[in-house]
Amino acid sequence: MALVTFKLNDFGIASMANLAPRAYLIPDGPAVIVTSDVDYLLSSRRVRMTLGSDGVTFSASVFPTSWTQPVTHMRLLIEWLNTDGVPVGRDFPEWRFFIPVSDVNLSDLIDVPESAFLAWLGPTPQPDPIPGSWWLDSTNGDLAEWEE
Repeated sequence: MALVTFKLNDFGIASMANLAPRAYLIPDGPAVIVTSDVDYLLSSRRVRMTLGSDGVTFSASVFPTSWTQPVTHMRLLIEWLNTDGVPVGRDFPEWRFFIPVSDVNLSDLIDVPESAFLAWLGPTPQPDPIPGSWWLDSTNGDLAEWEE
């Protein structure tokens, strides 16, 4: 089993603990795991993550999806509640990710494109520039855009 963790905040880096957030890992379908120790059929039921005592850290132990047949992706669902315990908001990002064999932070699993507004600040250009990114020369203030 691999422990998947992340910290949940809003874009103001404020805790959402007062909104009683819930988080789930959702497999994209059922699968089987067969090893020398286990022989399981895994349902596609979502796995509720546990909210830590700090009010921001979620975690869940799940089987590595590289062990499943067929190979399975996971998605993340986050809900937050009103004072009556009714869900009033949710995030269901399009991210699909695999669960590795070892413990991992969720941010290490997400393969998202670089921001179109990526900028490098320094006296010399970035070693491996990304086309469309910017370099701000810290010695003279010149701004340059990398092109393919």
